Amino acid sequence: MMYKTHVVFGILLLLLLNFVFDVRLNVILFILVIFGTLLPDIDVSESIMGRKIWPLSLFLEHRGFFHSLFAVGGFAFLFYIFNLFVFNVNIIYSIVFCVGYISHLFLDALTYKGIRPFYPIPFSIKGFLSTNSFMEKILFVLFILLIPVIVFLKFF
Repeated sequence: MMYKTHVVFGILLLLLLNFVFDVRLNVILFILVIFGTLLPDIDVSESIMGRKIWPLSLFLEHRGFFHSLFAVGGFAFLFYIFNLFVFNVNIIYSIVFCVGYISHLFLDALTYKGIRPFYPIPFSIKGFLSTNSFMEKILFVLFILLIPVIVFLKFF
């Protein structure tokens, strides 16, 4: 999936969290969910995150460790420890980051290339979409259209 589809889907899920659990939204939550949606592609040197750590990203396998549930668990633990000992803030920051990260994995699992959720175990989940295809563009527009619907339902 393209980065913009990941970002819009992550924001949509954050708004759904707000709708269902009455999470108090703030700029930090939006930044964390967007960061979570972009971080798994740190293993692609041409991606937004991969360009930040280039040339390290050249040595990482695309859709390898960073597209696994082990990475989610590791980052969740790091964010939790960081929040607990550095900022002493609510666990919602870790949860929102993980929502963004898992949303990325979910969308990539819908593609033909799929993901290996238990990397390095060869088991994979593959879907029916191609990256940047017409179907992905339909999903992107659908996600964008759902955002104002959720906001409307929340406040009216």
